[in-house]
Amino acid sequence: MSDRIAGGVKAGSTSVTINMPKLRAIADGTEITGKVAAGLTAYYWRVGVSTPVAPTAITLSDLAAITTAWTSGGVKEADATNMKGTYRLDVPNAAFATGADAVQIDLFATDGSSFVSSLTMALETSGAAEVFTVVSQIKTTTDGYGATLAGLPASVWLNGTRTLTSDVWDEVAASHNTAGTTGAVLNALSVAADPWNVSLPGAYASGKAGNILGNLPAPANSSIAAIKAVTDQFTFPATGKVAAILQIAGDFPQACADKVWTSAARTLTSFGTLVADVATAVWGATTRSLNSVGTIAAAVWEETASSHNTAGTTGNKLNAAASAGDPWNTTIPGAYAAGTAGYVVGNLGGDSADIDAIKAKTDQLTFSTPNIVDATPAAGITTTLATIQAKTDQLTFTVPNIVDASGGATPAAVADAVLNTVMTESYAADGAQATLAQLMYMLWAAATAEKVIVGTDVSVKGLNGTTTVMHFTLNDPVNPTSITRSS
Repeated sequence: MSDRIAGGVKAGSTSVTINMPKLRAIADGTEITGKVAAGLTAYYWRVGVSTPVAPTAITLSDLAAITTAWTSGGVKEADATNMKGTYRLDVPNAAFATGADAVQIDLFATDGSSFVSSLTMALETSGAAEVFTVVSQIKTTTDGYGATLAGLPASVWLNGTRTLTSDVWDEVAASHNTAGTTGAVLNALSVAADPWNVSLPGAYASGKAGNILGNLPAPANSSIAAIKAVTDQFTFPATGKVAAILQIAGDFPQACADKVWTSAARTLTSFGTLVADVATAVWGATTRSLNSVGTIAAAVWEETASSHNTAGTTGNKLNAAASAGDPWNTTIPGAYAAGTAGYVVGNLGGDSADIDAIKAKTDQLTFSTPNIVDATPAAGITTTLATIQAKTDQLTFTVPNIVDASGGATPAAVADAVLNTVMTESYAADGAQATLAQLMYMLWAAATAEKVIVGTDVSVKGLNGTTTVMHFTLNDPVNPTSITRSS
C-alpha cells in the first residue's frame, strides 16, 4: 500500500495501485467497458526532475481479478455494470521514485476510440506516516500540560517566563492603533511635543487645566497623612471642643503638662521628624508588600522606562514622547525626507533668489496698453526698415497680390522658352522621384519607343533605338493582363 497524503503519494512509494478516471468514448462520451491489456495503452511522465525526461510506456498485462495483488503494469476493469469505464492500473515503482515533483499517468484505448484518462499525482517528501508521527508527538507532549497549561515549556513563551509588566511595555504599539483606543492615543503621543516641558501656568487662562495645575501648591501627601493619623485620635463631644480627661488633681496647667510630657522632658524637632515617626509606627520595622491590583498598577508605572525601548513597542513610543522637544524649535528641512512636512516647510522660500531675479527683469517692462508690453526698437532696426520700405515702394500692383513686371520676359516669351528648349534625355530609376524632363522621356518611351519582348521581359529602348532604358515584366508571356516595371 502506498503512503499517501493530500491527494499525492510519498516519493519512493512502491506497489501503488490507482483507479484511473473514467475512460470515455470520443464519439458520444459514454463510458467504455470491456477493455483488456491488449486494447489499452498507458504511459507515465515524471515532471520536475533535474534533467527533463520523456514519457515512459507502461507494459500492460491483464490481472486475473480486481482483487489480485499488485503486479507492475497490471490492468483490470473494475465492474462493467456498476462502475462503467473505471479501470484499475498498477503503476510501475519507477514512476514514484524520488527526484521528481509529480508524475502524470495516462491511459487510453489503443484504437483511438477513447479520450485520454489522465491523472497527475504530486510526489510528497513526507507521507501520512510522518504526519501521524508528528501529530502523535505533539499530543503526547500537550497531554501532560493539563487544563491550565502549567506545564508548557519555556519555548512556548518565547524567551522564558513572561511578566505582566514586561508584556504591557513590550507590546508592539502599531498593533493597537484603532481610533479612540488607548493604543491610538499613545501612538499619537509618541510624535507629539513634550507636554511635561511646558511652563505652568504660563499664559493659560483662568479655569484652564494649565492655569489650575500651575497654581496648585507643592504636594505634601506624607505630611497630610501624618496629621490625619494624629487627628483621628480626637473625639468631639461638642462642636469645636476636644474631649479631655484630667487624671491628676491639682494645678491644671501642670496636670496638662504632666499628661502630655509624662515625667521626662520631650524635645520637638522638625515637623518632618514627626511625620517620619508616624510612618515608622504605621509600617513597622519591615517592608510591607501589597498584593492587590494596585501593586500591579504601581509596578507598571514604576517600571524603568529605558528597559523597554525596543523599536515599535509601547515603551519605545513613550520614551520617544518623553524626549520630544518643541516642534517650533526644530531645524528644518534638516534630514527630513522629500515629501515630509519638515522637508516641504523647510524649503519654502528656497527659490527666493530666483524670484528676486525674475522680478528685477519684469520691473523693467512697461504697459501703455494692458497685457501688451511696450517695445523699443533695437539699434539699427529703424534704418533697416526704412531701406526695405524704399524698395517696396517701387512695386506696383495692377492686379491685387500680383506685382506688375516691367523690363522682364512676357508670358508668351516664357512659354516659348519652356516649350522649345531641348531637354536632356534622362530616366528616373524604378520607384525613384523624377524631374519634369525625366517624366516626359519616360511617358514617351512607354508609349512610342521601340521595345523588345522576350518571354515575360519587355525591354524599352531610348532615343537611339538600341540602348535599353527601362525593363517591364508581363504576368503571362502569351496572354498578359498586367505589366510591371522591373528596372
